[in-house]
Amino acid sequence: MNEMIQRLCSILDVFELAGDVVDIIPCKAGHINDTFIAAVQAGKEVERYTLQRINSVVFPRPDLIMHNIRIVTEAIEKKAGGERGDCDLRPLALVQTRAGESYYKDDDGAYWRCYHYVEGITYNQVPPDKEGLLIAREAAAAFRRFGDHLGKLNVRNLHVTIEDFHNTPVRFARLREAIAGDSHKRTHDASREIESALAWEDLCGAITEPLQRGHIPLRVTHNDTKINNVVFDDDCKQGPKALCVIDLDTVMPGSLLFDFGDLVRSSVCERSEDETDLDTIQINLKIFEALVGGFCTNPGGGPPSLTQSERELLVTACLVITFETAVRFLTDYLMGDVYFRTERPRHNLDRARTQFRLLADMERKRGALEQIITENVQW
Repeated sequence: MNEMIQRLCSILDVFELAGDVVDIIPCKAGHINDTFIAAVQAGKEVERYTLQRINSVVFPRPDLIMHNIRIVTEAIEKKAGGERGDCDLRPLALVQTRAGESYYKDDDGAYWRCYHYVEGITYNQVPPDKEGLLIAREAAAAFRRFGDHLGKLNVRNLHVTIEDFHNTPVRFARLREAIAGDSHKRTHDASREIESALAWEDLCGAITEPLQRGHIPLRVTHNDTKINNVVFDDDCKQGPKALCVIDLDTVMPGSLLFDFGDLVRSSVCERSEDETDLDTIQINLKIFEALVGGFCTNPGGGPPSLTQSERELLVTACLVITFETAVRFLTDYLMGDVYFRTERPRHNLDRARTQFRLLADMERKRGALEQIITENVQW
């Protein structure tokens, strides 16, 4: 047993597991935290757990994250246990430490948490077929249901886990600082992307300003609604079925428009967000319609969760979050790749380029997007 495995076993021993650890493998999914899957022998059965070391550079207050996650998972468990719906969700289940805590801080100051592993399948992108449209709609319904489960939570009881996470004007100001400082001498390589960012500056306040003025409501939101944050049943013969919404580190006060915008941004293109062939980057209108159907409608026949003011900004939100994400990738590239995990030189620049290209295609097809909203969201 190598030193790393021994270390992980000692961390796992702090948590109330069902048996003895028999295997540990790293999980490469995600850009931020270090994740490991542990197999535990529980009698004749093997149970799996997800062990994570929280990135304290990205999340300087892991204790606040765990406070939020505990409140959210308990609320979902209570809500899901009391009613059945069109998209039944199970909560992520935290494993307590032997001391009764939701996380463990080791001698080096690192924060660790453990979940019961959710058996199922995830998708990094929406498959480009009829099944993919069903997956897109079901993922969107899962995020809507997630928000519905948390609708009665007092938003003030949740902490902000990353300051200004979806504060687009602040994100843009940081980009300007990175351009001016040019600490890694990369502005020359990114000149076209910088020009694109400056051209779209007017988008900065399109969501934050009405939120600050109270024109749209402050809600408990997920804030990272990529399709790979939904676990699906991998053996459902009746079609795609969402089991659980995961990656709750950014659950905090925000706007439902942030969640819809990021869901669309990350799902409507059939190519990956680091695709280098920019000619293939375009929005798929059928996927967009499926996402709208899952996220913005209430199959139970009741009133929609969205307010009229939110509905009017749905398409704008898609542009804003795509722009914001492009700005974040570009800023990270100019700053030396300090936030997002990279696998090659200029990886973050490639990511920024795809987002700017997607943004331009959204603007070209804005009329079609608005028409889909009009036809599918009833008032």
